Amino acid sequence: MIPIAKPLIGDEEIEEVPLIVNHELKQIYVTGAIGGHTAHDFRLLFFNEITKEKNDNSIGLVRSIDYEVIMSHRAVRELYSWLEKHIKKYDEQMKELKNEEGE
Repeated sequence: MIPIAKPLIGDEEIEEVPLIVNHELKQIYVTGAIGGHTAHDFRLLFFNEITKEKNDNSIGLVRSIDYEVIMSHRAVRELYSWLEKHIKKYDEQMKELKNEEGE
């Protein structure tokens, strides 16, 4: 088991929860997401943009959707909090790297 960061309930951290990673874990790469919500859950559709030849031999862009993730309101709020924190950290690191390269 791998210990992970403390999950959040709202803005409060709760006790650390162990994480068990399945040895058959599947990874996917996506180029975007669309979705929406109902009164009960949030639905995220993940896609990859690919080029496809049209009947007139021109090339067009299509979005291939292969995965949908359905999440509770609580899970989405936790994901939002995690993403916000890590996007800020990433942006700060990239800003520092850009400043170092500009010197």
